Amino acid sequence: MFYLGDRVFHLGHPELRTMMYLTLSVAGHLTIFQARTRGPFWSIRPARILLLAVLGTQALATCIAGFGIFMTPLGWPYAALVWGYALVWFVATDRVKLLGYRVFDPSGSVADSAASRSRRSASDVAAMAASVEAFHRRRHQPGANRCTTTPARALTPRRSSATATTWRQRRSAAL
Repeated sequence: MFYLGDRVFHLGHPELRTMMYLTLSVAGHLTIFQARTRGPFWSIRPARILLLAVLGTQALATCIAGFGIFMTPLGWPYAALVWGYALVWFVATDRVKLLGYRVFDPSGSVADSAASRSRRSASDVAAMAASVEAFHRRRHQPGANRCTTTPARALTPRRSSATATTWRQRRSAAL
């Protein structure tokens, strides 16, 4: 993008800085959608809060670059060019990610979709259930792998008999 802005569009250095700001902002946020799944970016829908956060911050970043708030204005045609450039690279690098999983993943499974998860054999599921059950049995045995810190109830102050008597006397006097 820097090469295009400098050599093809002949932008000045202030405009190039704004273009690079927008490129890094858009491309960086789009990378989140690639990194969150082993399959294609559309294989698992992102959480609504993530989608809203990214859309909101990118709308703000685009307005900052387009209007030139705190920086030299880039202009809307160049802002649209940055978005197009980032989206093209987003799709291309997602394909490279999928190819990398096919080449380097010995199991050959690429997508973490419901179909691939349902291919687990019954023995695999039974083994996982048994290990979870054994973990919970060990954890809930008295004295097994317990934390060595003092329990919370031991930290609560206990009243001595003298304090209790004084407290009772004050209470009855107040009534």
